[in-house]
Amino acid sequence: MKRILTAFLIFLSCAAVDLGAQTQETQEKKTKETEKNLHGHQIFVKLGLVRTESKIESFRSAVNGISVDLETYFNKRHFWLSGWSVGYKKDDIQFSNFGHLINGSVFGTVGVGVADIKFSGGVEWGMPSANFNKTRFHYGESGLMSYEHLFLQKNSNIPELEPSEDALLYPFAEIVLLKKGKRFLVEAGIRGNIQKFGLDSYFLNGDDLIFVSSSKTIIVPSVFIKFGVALSGFR
Repeated sequence: MKRILTAFLIFLSCAAVDLGAQTQETQEKKTKETEKNLHGHQIFVKLGLVRTESKIESFRSAVNGISVDLETYFNKRHFWLSGWSVGYKKDDIQFSNFGHLINGSVFGTVGVGVADIKFSGGVEWGMPSANFNKTRFHYGESGLMSYEHLFLQKNSNIPELEPSEDALLYPFAEIVLLKKGKRFLVEAGIRGNIQKFGLDSYFLNGDDLIFVSSSKTIIVPSVFIKFGVALSGFR
């Protein structure tokens, strides 16, 4: 009887040691998985349609474009930020020699029921659409009396491309309604580009020509819709 009891106690001790080892191994796996989740990110590639409109000094411009973005969502907030994004936008898709822009931004999200509100801010740089340049002529009984030319004021250089200051750098802000899942997202929003326009006015008075130049910084609005597919971070 003593031998049986001793063998039973030895068996219980071995089982307890084995169970403890399994429990520790399971806990270590959970800890590693938690650490992996805390350091992992969810990355999406997004395709979008964009329409930009402006009105200044009774001049109207409208530009349609497409966009491609690579967007990263953190697993937890960093300094109140939810992620960052880099992207490329092509305005006036029928023309290839202008309307090429790249951008970068950071964003934060706020949950509102079944969707999120995303607030984003960043900068964009590149060669803007020529559709923002407009010229208007005024005629009278004696012929041409005056004309005006509206244009985006360039403020940046493109390396190895002349003339200088052929590009534009400007900040922007966005408000977006976002629905994001594990593998897909869809969003629609409005963006405000802070851009500076110049206006040159020429007045003809007989043989005299009067020139007046002015500039104005405005918020140029655009609306967009984008669809995204997750590249990593399926949670």
